[in-house]
Amino acid sequence: MAENVRKVVKVFLASPGDLGRERSLAKEAVDEINETIGRTFGYHVDLIGWEDTVSAYGRPQALINKEVEQCEYFIGLMWKRWGTPPDSEGRFTSGFEEEFELALSRRSSEGKPEISMFFKEIPSDKLDDPGTGLQRVLEFRKQMITEKRVLFEDFKTEDDYQKKLRRALFRYLSNLRATNETSPDDSSVAPSAGQTSSKDAPTEGMLSTSALSFLERIAAVAKKKKHIEPFDLARFRLIGQVLHQQGNDEDVMGVHDANLIFRYGDIGQLGPDEVTALADCGLRNISSQTAPLWQWVAHRADIVDFLSLGTFLGSEAVRRGSFRAMTLIKAPLYLDNRGDHRQRRRPIQCGIRSRHPELHQTP
Repeated sequence: MAENVRKVVKVFLASPGDLGRERSLAKEAVDEINETIGRTFGYHVDLIGWEDTVSAYGRPQALINKEVEQCEYFIGLMWKRWGTPPDSEGRFTSGFEEEFELALSRRSSEGKPEISMFFKEIPSDKLDDPGTGLQRVLEFRKQMITEKRVLFEDFKTEDDYQKKLRRALFRYLSNLRATNETSPDDSSVAPSAGQTSSKDAPTEGMLSTSALSFLERIAAVAKKKKHIEPFDLARFRLIGQVLHQQGNDEDVMGVHDANLIFRYGDIGQLGPDEVTALADCGLRNISSQTAPLWQWVAHRADIVDFLSLGTFLGSEAVRRGSFRAMTLIKAPLYLDNRGDHRQRRRPIQCGIRSRHPELHQTP
């Protein structure tokens, strides 16, 4: 994506009127996304809600529906209120219901928008005698569970809500970027979190097939005593870092070489460990912002796992950078403790062998 050119992603925020604070927090979260990940990924999230609809002649809900019809991502919030009917003649019992059903209809016919729902925890004393509005909210939530058409999350506090909202937006932008970078004749679906990215170049042994072909080409050039381009030297050093073993001198990707690969390289031709080495360079220099980072991190389908592992694998600078990166995207920190065998396999699946080559050994 061209430098300074950002694609606008329209996100519609739907909720009844009892979640004003949460709507404000959503705008704050979107602003943070736009200033961090959005800027790096080349996207600008445009958050739209009923309060942003321009006054005009006609049925008010119809004006709001136009925004729903154009959005790429629909986010719904619910708490204690269901809302009021949008008019006296329609079949919908609230404006939220009409917006949600419209989004579902578009999703069924067009394949979009993406839909997420968030339910704020209801005080226990309200559940004894919920009243008509709250009862309708409870029925709607139960419907979500029964129909399994839309995934939803519950939240208790404002911090919990913002964290989950940021994560949802980050995941959506990551998947959107992965989909847009897929070639037109590639019909594969963008990988879900926790899987290895399908965009990684095929591997043979410790290196990708692309890296092996590259080494053969460089050997041929060197044999003929021809000039080797700076970019080729940068990738040669990168491959050397991937092949680093204990007992050798520590070798890390330099900022200049990382920028050369970022500017002239094709990420689709890099193996997973090459991408990891480049990401580690960005993490080591995250404070100075002198080396690319998010381009490489976004290439991983298991972004949170990748950064979480970075907090305890690799050099001290990589660990510090991983904590800093997770703080910027408000990512949760968790470790996989499901048994020794799976603990040893997880880092390999996340593509961090170049941080610890010994982890490549089969248990």
